[in-house]
Amino acid sequence: MRAGALNQVFNFGGLLLMIGAILDKIELSEAECKTLKQLVETIRSETPGQIQSRYISRINLHRGNMLSEIKEVFWKNKRPIVVQKLPEFSDIEDTKILLLLLGESIGKCAAYSEYNQSYITDIRPTKHSVELSSNTELLAMHNDLAFAIR
Repeated sequence: MRAGALNQVFNFGGLLLMIGAILDKIELSEAECKTLKQLVETIRSETPGQIQSRYISRINLHRGNMLSEIKEVFWKNKRPIVVQKLPEFSDIEDTKILLLLLGESIGKCAAYSEYNQSYITDIRPTKHSVELSSNTELLAMHNDLAFAIR
């Protein structure tokens, strides 16, 4: 594998396809990492032992603190990006909040699967996106949030 390349693995009915792709990277500063960690901890303290939908409602209250740089890089290239120097957590719930926060930085959460930690965002930039995504019959996958934590 070439330096700077990241292999993406897709599973289609047991068939693994490896696609090598050179992805854009974004590296958080120490201040951004600290802010993000504090935001995750704040959301966790406001919603102890809760579920994904409650995490997202709390995340929406803190929307002004989102990582706009990640959104700008994502929309510029419309490809998966590698986000480096993310905060690390020992609790899976904090990591889940971090994942949801990153997804909400890019688009509106449309679905999240506990089973395989898939996160699908509704990235259609319309004023009706939230309403259209609230019904499963109207939900179509627009983007599978793909990122790597290093």
